[in-house]
Amino acid sequence: MNPETKSNYLYLREDVHQPLRQPGMSLADCRRQTISWYKGLDPEQTVLHTMLTGQIFGLLGVNSYHQIQSIIENPELRQTASDRLMHQLTQLYGIKDPDTMREKCEDYGSDANAVRDHLQWVLSYQGSTSLEMVNEIRAYNDPTDLLLLSLNGKWSEKAGWDAKVKLQLMGFAASIDKRERDLKLGDQFKGFVDWMNEEVWNQELQLGVPQGAYLISTHDPETWACTSTRWVDENEGVNLQLQPFQKKTNLQRRNFKTTSKKDINAYVSVRDKLRAMKMVKMLRKDAEDPAIAVDDDTGLLVMVDDNHAATIFIRHLIDRGYQSNYPIIIEDVSNTLDGKKYKGNKGSSTKLRMMKFFVRLANKMRVECIIHTPETYAESLYMREVSHLEYEVTRLVDAGVPNLIFLKKYFPYFDAEEARRQAIARIRATIESAAA
Repeated sequence: MNPETKSNYLYLREDVHQPLRQPGMSLADCRRQTISWYKGLDPEQTVLHTMLTGQIFGLLGVNSYHQIQSIIENPELRQTASDRLMHQLTQLYGIKDPDTMREKCEDYGSDANAVRDHLQWVLSYQGSTSLEMVNEIRAYNDPTDLLLLSLNGKWSEKAGWDAKVKLQLMGFAASIDKRERDLKLGDQFKGFVDWMNEEVWNQELQLGVPQGAYLISTHDPETWACTSTRWVDENEGVNLQLQPFQKKTNLQRRNFKTTSKKDINAYVSVRDKLRAMKMVKMLRKDAEDPAIAVDDDTGLLVMVDDNHAATIFIRHLIDRGYQSNYPIIIEDVSNTLDGKKYKGNKGSSTKLRMMKFFVRLANKMRVECIIHTPETYAESLYMREVSHLEYEVTRLVDAGVPNLIFLKKYFPYFDAEEARRQAIARIRATIESAAA
């Protein structure tokens, strides 16, 4: 079997989709073609084809592909099928009524388009084939339209593939949305931010008024590893002329008081991961359950002055949790701030230096926490093979996402390795421009 067919996703397993009746083909010829194709399936493919067909028939309310052809050709039957499918989806995803489900599908379709746009933006390169989806697929957000198009032999195989990809991505979006609603993640995120404001930051200062400063980092000419850092205030930093191989990064720092009343400054970024990025993560992990693939719905990035301050911050975080009746458990700790080899996901560099762990907060949510020093943070932005922008590209390619979405059959001149090479070259040129 072609390695490209090894995805876990049924809609993207083209080897288990039966051949379509092409324009001008008689019913008898189509039947013979289908029988011959079916006889060639191995046991695994037979089971997967049965699963796929049962799902399609159940959603559309039919028991044969001949009935599907009738729906394709008859607008009234098409509307009936769409109404049925929406009703089925309300039960699958816990939506109150079909009209709300249709509105949700508009959002899911936009999310699917955003993922395709993101992949196209990251992976397109000079001289590559176009990675755009067929225009009609971008416009269709009703799963019935997309499903019927993928089963209609009058459309090109490329259009059918784009429809299957969009259906798969819309399924991701619906699953993520259901999980967010079930767990009330939006409320949890707001609660976490409120807790940080009330319990963690310095209560003697106004909320939401961080101190602006510039981090000036100096880098090795060969590797762009960080060799030194210093802070300057914004007034000085705006007009500061950098020396060769230096970078200046504007950051907004906050302040917290330790139990000894000592002030500690920290740059902090709290983020709620966007749905489209959760969908990309599901692709990277070849998973359909967001609870398995996305363990970092909410993230906290903290940069403090040194390893000692990192220890103080963690102690402060845990202490404030217990003092405010929000007991904290620390899970899955990884610490390479001292230069140990980092062992992360596909595409990550062993040279990456940071502390990473998850905070489970009073059984309310699980927050990914990443702690940097100024040197390691600068390296996460600018170091060769380590910078986050390079990591984004490398982990996509290493996880096989480009070859999954941009199937060789439909994008024969696309080369994932060349996409990686040119993308990283662009990133490095942007980072290193005017550095010498």
